[in-house]
Amino acid sequence: MIAKKQSEEEKREEEMNSLTDYGEPMNGQRLDLLNDKHSASTFTAFEIVSRMNFVNTLGDSIFIRRSRNTAKIVLDGLEINETFLRSIQGNEISFIDVLIGSDAATFSNASGGVIALYSNTGNVGSKNIKKKPGIIDYNAKGFYNARQFYSPDHINDFELINRSDLRTTLYWLPNIKTNNKTATEISFFTSDIKSDYIIEVEGISANGQPIHAIKTFNVE
Repeated sequence: MIAKKQSEEEKREEEMNSLTDYGEPMNGQRLDLLNDKHSASTFTAFEIVSRMNFVNTLGDSIFIRRSRNTAKIVLDGLEINETFLRSIQGNEISFIDVLIGSDAATFSNASGGVIALYSNTGNVGSKNIKKKPGIIDYNAKGFYNARQFYSPDHINDFELINRSDLRTTLYWLPNIKTNNKTATEISFFTSDIKSDYIIEVEGISANGQPIHAIKTFNVE
């Protein structure tokens, strides 16, 4: 029975170490909350951290030992602030490491030490999380339908005869195929607005060369 318990503890320790970039704390402290969910659920993550060894709090600020600099707080590797730490329930956290000295040196700007929290799911939330330098969020739009603009038929649509045509975008054709044998002809109606208009063509050649040209014409 004793050997089995030790084996489970060693397995849990290896599991926690695999989630960090520094292994296990050498000079700080680790608090495993996985087997203490009932007790942890009655406290916020901020309250649990404030009760750990080496940790002192002053209002919303957290200090490690006697450092004059506030501790850096990270959740699953991303920096968070004390306000967000108060919003996390203890049962959402798997374990907490208090890092000082060489352990804290694995994080940038951590002269006051580090409070490293690791969640049970890896997805506690993202509000107030500060992304690491050089990281941005990008949402891919996926499949894109080309825009379409209204193009009247002044020849065949008799209802348009007595209507004013005040369009500012005259014609939009997203896909034009050309060849080197014959000219490609595009025709469209101008609007009733007497002004200068711009024709802009963008494309790409068969060998990948980008094409761009702008011309103007006047409607009097």
